Amino acid sequence: MSELDHLGTGMIDPTRIGQNQQMQASTHGMYCNFYMEAEQDSVKSLEEGRPIFKESPYVMIMTPGDQSSVVRRPIRTGHHPKDDNNRFAVEYNAFLNNMEQPIEGTLLSEWPQISKSQCLELNALHIKTVEQLANLNDGAASQYMGMQDLKSRAKAWIELASAEAPLAFMTAQLEERDDAIASMKNTMLEMQAELGELKGAPKRKVKKED
Repeated sequence: MSELDHLGTGMIDPTRIGQNQQMQASTHGMYCNFYMEAEQDSVKSLEEGRPIFKESPYVMIMTPGDQSSVVRRPIRTGHHPKDDNNRFAVEYNAFLNNMEQPIEGTLLSEWPQISKSQCLELNALHIKTVEQLANLNDGAASQYMGMQDLKSRAKAWIELASAEAPLAFMTAQLEERDDAIASMKNTMLEMQAELGELKGAPKRKVKKED
């Protein structure tokens, strides 16, 4: 059993790191909570050959006492009074003051080579992506039994994914082309069928006026 199996004892829930937990009803009469949500970047994921995620600011809004009114969406900022940064100014400013640096990379939770408990334990050490693990300082890695092995596996996985990325990108482009061709064929078949129906329809006689 590695030391990583014991790192989770007494740790803070990493899923709450970077989230503003204050949900105070203010003059707007609503409960709201600003937080960071990880979203997959489809373009970068395709380019790198592995799932790449970016954290984006989100807001949860609800009417007090009404669970069915919960809305979760990306925040809207601007100069309009109804924009989130103005409508929920107190909560938004508190969120900005407590916000951590946004994360970009392959989340450890999306990496199949570690267990859920290892993911949580690494998160507690503020290691949240495979890239962060692969680039971990040797001195820091040597402090925990098994960390060097995880670091080596992370490096090897990134190198393999990067090597396969061009093929994956080409495959995706070919699939997209094939889908476009299939869609065009279906459209042409539908148009031919409609044209056939029009040709087969009985011609209406034009009544001549006396």
